[in-house]
Amino acid sequence: MSEEGQIANRQLLFILFTMRATIAVAFLPVVTTGDARQDAWAAGLVAVAGSALIAKFIGSLGSRFQGKTVVEYGQELLGGFLGKAVSLIYLWVFLFIAAVDVRVYGEILITGFIPETPLIFVISTMVIASSYAAYKGIEVIGRSADLILPMFVTMVMTTLLVAVPSMDVGRLQPTLVRGIRPILRGSITPTCIALQVMTLPILMPRVKDQERATATAVWAVALASLLLLPGSVVTIGVLGADLASRSVFPFFSLARAIRLTEFLERLEALVVFPWGLGLFVGVSVYLYCGAKGLSQIFNLRDYRPLIPPMAAVWIAMSLQVSADMFELSRFFRPEVIGPFALILIGVPHGLLWGWKAWAKGETKMSGRSRIMAIILIWILLISTAGCWNRREPENLAHALGIGFDIDDKTGLYKAYVQLSNPQGSGDSSQSSEKGSPSAPAWTVSAEGRTPYEAIFNTVPFVSRELSVAHVGIVIISERLAQKGIGPILDVLERERTLRTTIRPLVAKGDVGELMTASLPLEEVTSLGISRGMSVARLERSILPAKYVTEVIDTLAQPGKEPLLPEIEALDNEDAASSEKEANQKPPLKAAGGAVFRSEHMVGWMDEREIRGWSWLTNNVGKAIVVIDLPEREGEYMTVIISQASSKLKAIVDGDDIRFELKLSVDGRIEDQTAPIDLFENRENVASMNRRIATVIRNDIEKALTKAQSLGSDVFGLGWLLYRTRYKDWLKVEDRWDEIFPLVSVDMDIRVDVRRSGLITKGGAIW
Repeated sequence: MSEEGQIANRQLLFILFTMRATIAVAFLPVVTTGDARQDAWAAGLVAVAGSALIAKFIGSLGSRFQGKTVVEYGQELLGGFLGKAVSLIYLWVFLFIAAVDVRVYGEILITGFIPETPLIFVISTMVIASSYAAYKGIEVIGRSADLILPMFVTMVMTTLLVAVPSMDVGRLQPTLVRGIRPILRGSITPTCIALQVMTLPILMPRVKDQERATATAVWAVALASLLLLPGSVVTIGVLGADLASRSVFPFFSLARAIRLTEFLERLEALVVFPWGLGLFVGVSVYLYCGAKGLSQIFNLRDYRPLIPPMAAVWIAMSLQVSADMFELSRFFRPEVIGPFALILIGVPHGLLWGWKAWAKGETKMSGRSRIMAIILIWILLISTAGCWNRREPENLAHALGIGFDIDDKTGLYKAYVQLSNPQGSGDSSQSSEKGSPSAPAWTVSAEGRTPYEAIFNTVPFVSRELSVAHVGIVIISERLAQKGIGPILDVLERERTLRTTIRPLVAKGDVGELMTASLPLEEVTSLGISRGMSVARLERSILPAKYVTEVIDTLAQPGKEPLLPEIEALDNEDAASSEKEANQKPPLKAAGGAVFRSEHMVGWMDEREIRGWSWLTNNVGKAIVVIDLPEREGEYMTVIISQASSKLKAIVDGDDIRFELKLSVDGRIEDQTAPIDLFENRENVASMNRRIATVIRNDIEKALTKAQSLGSDVFGLGWLLYRTRYKDWLKVEDRWDEIFPLVSVDMDIRVDVRRSGLITKGGAIW
């Protein structure tokens, strides 16, 4: 007997919204940023109108034939043979789109979470669970959407909100300067994803108030499109247009890049669960509509017996729909999905055109039933899919830091992997390449033709399975940095288990020596370096350690070059104050920075030059400025800079390009070597502020001179010109390497030392 359940308009909206949003969240904005770049949000806005029109176009046909599916009224309009032929187009669309959706689901889980699990198993669990829901009928599917959609929307919005602090608004600039054509091209894919609305002519008879069904479908796809707008903005703001366009699944890359605390990061595992549930709704609808339509073509009373064979066909087709992930991604390119959607929408509806009407109504759903069991079954099934790559904690060797070098003669990469030792006693002095049973960490090394092979070749030296999920830093040798860091960044970006919050550093000296150095107060070198970089950044305004995603984004931006932190081992003669200390391994120092042109290192900046870079780029944490006291030769004052804010502006006058810096600095006096009256004699205060401004100016000039001499725009002056004066940038884009060494920066530095300490004497500090 046929299923007679019905759904409410609300549930129809939830179903279509979920079907559209889940697949769009997986792939967008990868397909829009490729053409529209930072204007992907505008492409999404165009897609709101485009998808709504498609929904209106498809849904308008069913309102004239109340209680009938497209299979039934298609035969009435076109005759039995032609009507069934048109209906088969619908069924093929259901089959193909569902196969693509299920394949996307399988690829995401295997790529990001369970790589050892067979693809057929992952796909089969989804299809079997969806088959059960389709068998129970549209009423159960509608109830599923009631429960799942709030979880899905909450997941998306929460991910976007927690990612907002990591956004760089500059990555969204310049806006709307590439013209309308890239935006229109970028809107094709999000518009064509509205093909899910082709299920409406099958679902409409099961909607109680059919007159409102079309309007509900329009609202569903429009609201789903609007949800994608902030998704595009935040994703590009965090990852950058280049990285977002190259990511296979950019939304999950976004979740992977989120870091709330030192211990709460990589939230993609929490994101994939509600997303999978949303996809479950869509696949269930396709199965239901496919079986329902096919039963009407063959005049069967019950659609349910058709579900098992259709599910089997679905599994087989999802495995064959593409050879690999690259081919699957190409399906969503505008030049592929555009003609695909045009034909599949235009052919059947072109034949049926002229039969349209506005639909209005309201429905109400009764029926509780079995939905919790369906969800539970799906959860249990998918949870078992991880058994193939189960990794017991006691069988893992956790890498904490990785170092890379290259042999100039052989061209082989050398990897140093520092591993934690859960059996260690805490005596860090015993940490070495040979290792020690009582050391808290030990370092192994191996060579390879690629960076990943070098890491992989360390496995024979380890008695456990190597895990790189906890790596916090990567140290790159100077000669490898000079050769190019592209291969290192590639493995750091591509390897799914590595954190996106890894900090790359450049070693001044031997990498192996750095990886095994003994740090005061620290048991493990890698952890000590990572912690030390964070502390020093706050306390001394040294170069902030950038995440690998930030470095990749910098390389992709026009008019901007990378600047990576320097780490070096001090010589024993410089570091030791006694014979006993001289016998220890050298401590480490992080103060300067490695300057790059593209991916190749071209020189160094010292600590003072890095501080100048920080003043100019608004990256000052806590800075210490020492000035000589007015009218007191050989006496000094220390001022702590507690707050610094800079604004940089590009000025273009014909062929003349210059920049204006407005820098506001607040500070407090920390100490001085002689008393000076700052309360009664206000000239002393003005003189002090001027001297501080002079020190800051000299720091900036020194840094600018060094960068210009190396031909590396580490300040991003060209990028500022690109973002704020795009037309002017186009005139000099090809010549920026020649222009940058000649540009000047006009500085307006305002210093205000507001606090003098707690001790005064006779109107004078001290």
